[in-house]
Amino acid sequence: MKKVFKFFMAASAITIVLTSCSQNEFPVNGDITPEPETSELATLTVNFSGGPATRAITDNNANADELKATSATIFVFNAQNSYQTDTTVSLPGPYSTPTGYAVTFNVPTGNAKRVYVGLNFTTPLRDSVRLNGLAALTYSIADQEGLFYASGNGNTPTFNGNLMFNDSTVIADIKPGQNTVNVNVERMASKITVKKQGELQQNTSITVSNATFDISTLEFAMGNKNTKILPMKEQTMTIDPNWKSDSVAVYQSDFQNEFSMRGVNFAQWDLGQFKRVDDLNTPITARQVKYALENTHEKPRPGEVTYVTIKVKFDPQVIATSFDDATKKPITVPSASVSKKDTLHVVIDNNTYYYYTARDTAAKHVLYLRQFLQDADYSTYYGQYCFYNVFLNSNPLGKEYQTRRNEFYDVGLEKISRLGRPYSELNPGESNQIIGATSSITVNISVNPWSLVDMGGQILGD
Repeated sequence: MKKVFKFFMAASAITIVLTSCSQNEFPVNGDITPEPETSELATLTVNFSGGPATRAITDNNANADELKATSATIFVFNAQNSYQTDTTVSLPGPYSTPTGYAVTFNVPTGNAKRVYVGLNFTTPLRDSVRLNGLAALTYSIADQEGLFYASGNGNTPTFNGNLMFNDSTVIADIKPGQNTVNVNVERMASKITVKKQGELQQNTSITVSNATFDISTLEFAMGNKNTKILPMKEQTMTIDPNWKSDSVAVYQSDFQNEFSMRGVNFAQWDLGQFKRVDDLNTPITARQVKYALENTHEKPRPGEVTYVTIKVKFDPQVIATSFDDATKKPITVPSASVSKKDTLHVVIDNNTYYYYTARDTAAKHVLYLRQFLQDADYSTYYGQYCFYNVFLNSNPLGKEYQTRRNEFYDVGLEKISRLGRPYSELNPGESNQIIGATSSITVNISVNPWSLVDMGGQILGD
């Protein structure tokens, strides 16, 4: 079947109109003393048309909170790209001013000014741009929760709207008379949702690897989330603050998971960040949503690529209770007859999965296989959970594995072909490898328009 992947990057239009006046008429706006280049100040007017136009009212891929523009911060930098002044204004309620809304403040006149606009900015973010310009910002997982979710725990989207900033530098000569500047803004993060489709949408359970998987328990969370971001994207779209990483130590410090499992007692597993996988017919505006900072990189190594981890619960069809020394085969009983299965030791023998509750018994099976130089794949699973990692990719047909700002990644889960991983985190030896093919779970990832305002699109392949 031919599949078409549509890719749109969005930008909302803001029109800035500037008219000049004498310095004596208007005080300088902003907490930091500006550096006037002439004896005049200009009145800068920002027009938000359509109540205001920065809200993508035609965006079918946005929920109500993502459409909000609650505040606007307008920054003016000089020709050397050094901060001069800014103002922050609260915007009116959704679509309450269909005839438009204007913000006016005063800036020094001069040539080659840089104009930047941030929507829904926090005070610390505004202060960082004031003091550090467009330098990289660092946000831990906890910090990111505060940026994107009102409750700080990943369950309730923020009521302040998504962070947005220029999609490119706007250079304007602010001179006597009227000046017009157009600024396009885009969301500073990407959006991720996960849905069931195909076999997983049509069935309540799936049986593979001698186990039955409960489809209703499918949930997802995020791994390798970038902790650094530039206020404005690099124009090449290939570089972010963590683009070049040369050691596992860098991965560990600059990329973080929403969960902690490996080396942690099962009773202390952090599963609160997992959200349900939605049904295929769930409206996009009602989907469970995750947000992630932009993450591009020099090489597609698992240790630095943002991924979705899928969690599902399984129940073995039979439990191996002992290993027969004479026949060299496990002795099994129906799974329903075994009450305690929180810890399962899984041995794969000639592509057949055997599930033990006793570690010592599983060890006998492994020892037998290794005596005859056979491959003995052995893992321990907890809580009857297994995990699958899906690396996000801005180009579904290529090998980029990039996560870009203002893109909406809609992950569709079609099929489970075998038992997943015992942990969601990557194995220590995986971080520096090149990403290989995924065979244990079938997924379709499409990059959809999050906003269709002021931007065209391109079709990506079959």
